Amino acid sequence: MGNRTIDDITEKFKATAQTHLDSLPLAERIADAADLMVRCLHDGGKILIFGNGGSAAEAQHASAELVSKFRRERRPLPALALTVDTSILTAIANDGDYADVFKKQIEALCNPNDVVVAMTTSDVSGAHSANIHRGILAAREKGASIIGLLSTRSVVLAPLVDVALQ
Repeated sequence: MGNRTIDDITEKFKATAQTHLDSLPLAERIADAADLMVRCLHDGGKILIFGNGGSAAEAQHASAELVSKFRRERRPLPALALTVDTSILTAIANDGDYADVFKKQIEALCNPNDVVVAMTTSDVSGAHSANIHRGILAAREKGASIIGLLSTRSVVLAPLVDVALQ
């Protein structure tokens, strides 16, 4: 391998390590988010997760880890990614407004003892995350706890969630 490739890899490792160090101030909020989810599951609730694009894939991965296993065998935990049912997503988008794809699912599936995890990296003004915004507002109306995995530039969504991880 060329030195340029090794240098690039080395720089990526350094950047990743720096990201971990820069994230240390989030430890308390991460613990708060974990506490919300544990309390939800102990109280018979479920975790509903959604996002767009790469965040949709992350939502699916997170719900799979909760239902299947993470690190060890244990009972399956009730979790659902709201990004996987193409019939529901396309029906809502076709019959109404794409911005309602998560809102409608939250209205149908969410209970007050549930936790909703909203994920987006594109919220700067809220204009690029209308479906995330409406999903969060629907969860708030249902009385669910809300965790936001959000952009550091999120000025619209961060104040609407119980725990913002930016």
